[in-house]
Amino acid sequence: MTPVPARRMHDSDDSSGRPRIPHLALFFFVILFIGVMIYGNRTAPMPATFAAGPATLAEAIPAAEKDGRVVLAFATADWCGPCQQLKRGAMQDPRVAAWIEERAVPVYLDVTSGDGPAADDAAALGVAGIPALIAIKDGREVDRIEGVVGANELLTWLKAVNGERGTPLSPAAGGASSEPVSPPAVTPAG
Repeated sequence: MTPVPARRMHDSDDSSGRPRIPHLALFFFVILFIGVMIYGNRTAPMPATFAAGPATLAEAIPAAEKDGRVVLAFATADWCGPCQQLKRGAMQDPRVAAWIEERAVPVYLDVTSGDGPAADDAAALGVAGIPALIAIKDGREVDRIEGVVGANELLTWLKAVNGERGTPLSPAAGGASSEPVSPPAVTPAG
């Protein structure tokens, strides 16, 4: 008779002999996962250059036309990881912030909830993906850029949409639009 080695209960979860994940390890994995979900994807703050800007396109377009500036609409959402990356990265670059402050009327379109004036403006602009930066000059969309870009690329694009130094517009965007941008009608509160 050949002796059979003893088998301990925690070495396998069934008779197949496969190792079983100890309950304590599973518990720590769940805690780690919850921690990453709660604390690992913190929402970046609104870029300072957008904080003082108008709340809607209906306010921004006339202000930009009056001052000869470009409207820079930034469509973003709290749940959007690439949006947070753009806000923490290129939007924090001092050169980008200075350019926006000096030459643009910034509009922050927070589409987190999917409704309200910001969502209406994003829909009027035909925003299909975020993050999106849309440049509007003289009431017409000049160009747009979607996705995360670095500070150098963003600054080059900003200069291009403003007609500075012959910088080409983004090839992916297809250049200027011939259609005027019509912001949604503003309804008085009441």
